[in-house]
Amino acid sequence: MTRGSLECTQRSERWPMEPAGTMPATEHKEVWHDYPLSRQPVVSIDNDTHAMYLINPEHEPGWLFAARITMPDDSPLKVYRLSPITPEMQPILRNPLSGNFPREGTSLPTVQGNAVFWQRYSGKKAKRDPAQTFLALASHEGFHKLKQEHWNWDGGLLNDTGRFSTESLKGKNFETLGEAYTSLTIAQQELGKKTPDVQQVRKGVTGYLDAMDRLNRLDPEFVHAYAGEETFEGTAQYVRDQAVRSTGTTLNIMHFSNKDNVPFTYIVPNIQSGKLDASFIPSDVVYESGATLCEAMDTVGFDYQTYLDTAKPGSTKTLMQLARMAMRQ
Repeated sequence: MTRGSLECTQRSERWPMEPAGTMPATEHKEVWHDYPLSRQPVVSIDNDTHAMYLINPEHEPGWLFAARITMPDDSPLKVYRLSPITPEMQPILRNPLSGNFPREGTSLPTVQGNAVFWQRYSGKKAKRDPAQTFLALASHEGFHKLKQEHWNWDGGLLNDTGRFSTESLKGKNFETLGEAYTSLTIAQQELGKKTPDVQQVRKGVTGYLDAMDRLNRLDPEFVHAYAGEETFEGTAQYVRDQAVRSTGTTLNIMHFSNKDNVPFTYIVPNIQSGKLDASFIPSDVVYESGATLCEAMDTVGFDYQTYLDTAKPGSTKTLMQLARMAMRQ
């Protein structure tokens, strides 16, 4: 492809993504302290159209494979459409095992002289679901890669995160988890209000933590795994939600593609009736319970982010432990 043919087709093109200028919102103090996504060169890949965009490069890309996109006058972003034959993107595009974003523990690829975080998304899904937009996905996954990889967790917490077993959720154990979710729903509903009642938020979170303490006495292995995953995924989910909301888009706690603002009390009865599989807890619910704890700690004015960002071996804490501190202050 020649420079002339690329520029001819792109000269008047505008970035066909959700509201331009949203990437810097991820740096706002209400999202996460010093989260570098807005300063990080990023490549978006639309799986539907195969369009690729290089956003905020540190180094000007070569003209042969990139064309500058016209952005709104008030947008701080620099955006370039990448040619589908951009050499550095071929290992990602042609490898069926490359996934949807850079895996943790791997180096960021260099594209046109820039170390980039890349993210696949579906433009079609993004139009129907705010949780599937490029900003939502990149904010969440980028937090894992760009922020959490620098956390100095100890006690195996980071290694313990992942899809944990729910085999022990029977009888009294399951009943106690249900009690925890009943209390967390109080906080969830209050946080959904324009001006939450702080005491109601405290009541809901404290009840959740008390129930999880009781469950810990019954099944410490389950709660240990739950708390680790809740911290790892819940903080990333919180960042996703706050980034999307900063654009003026509504994204509630417990948002799913077919249901929105689902109460936590929905979970246990529907698992018991067979409408949900218990695997829904590690695959989805811990993301939302963790995000709820983060929002609750925001509401009471507790700086949990600094604890997580600066913890040293021997002083790391899960969201549950931090929330307990926050509710007591």
